[in-house]
Amino acid sequence: MPTLAEMIEASKDRETNDARLPGDIRARQINMPTLAEMIEASKQRKESESRLPGDIPAREIDRWVLSVDLGKLSDNSAASLINHVVTGTGQWLDDVKKQRSREKELIVYRVLDLYKIPLKTPYATVARETREALKRIENTLGVKPRVVVDSTGVGNAALEFFDAEMLYPHRITITGGNELIKTDGRSWSVPKTLLVEHYEALVDARQVHVIGDTDAAKAFRDEVKNFERQLTSTGRPTWNAAQSHHDDLLLSVMQGCFYVANQRSSESWELRI
Repeated sequence: MPTLAEMIEASKDRETNDARLPGDIRARQINMPTLAEMIEASKQRKESESRLPGDIPAREIDRWVLSVDLGKLSDNSAASLINHVVTGTGQWLDDVKKQRSREKELIVYRVLDLYKIPLKTPYATVARETREALKRIENTLGVKPRVVVDSTGVGNAALEFFDAEMLYPHRITITGGNELIKTDGRSWSVPKTLLVEHYEALVDARQVHVIGDTDAAKAFRDEVKNFERQLTSTGRPTWNAAQSHHDDLLLSVMQGCFYVANQRSSESWELRI
């Protein structure tokens, strides 16, 4: 079975060999702008351009999430800070039938920080360190991310430590089934195949950008290379780290990207695949 990294690399090779339109080539050659540059470009565009009343501008989004994958006996807990940005490109796509235009969006998932928590760290300590990390993020970046925690196989007792720190995280339980279920306002059951397919689609669209070259970022890339599609004893497909490898950072990023992609507003969601 091919690994996730091999599938991504094959997709890149196909893109290189395919004939593309000039506009597509130019878009891929542009260096990724900073968030400040994206916002400033959006402001200038809106001030300078005059569109028809029925035209639809890009929906501006700037969401932050601190995604925590809780470790078990043999796995580290891991966390990632993700900034999901959607802004307009200034390019308008015409809808002749409806006689209006829709602005093309630039969609980015910026993985700004990654870190692993030492093995066998008590969940109470993980919750406390998560609260302290949120304070540092708020003080340095001026934003307050939502917290989302992988609740798979850890039980409610572990998550109560997060509630005790007044974090009240949204919870994702990764399942082996096929159905996406929202059990209440803060809890989701997400099939692992759906989580992986969603992340693959983002990577294939060049929307995920891991910032920096830290040890954790290198470990994350190693996890991507060794994340494999496997078959269960009943023949069902699933994804796991190769033998003797880990996937803690990768799962943290996957669930964080899934969370912000499907967060429609502060309290409502829509499935975006």
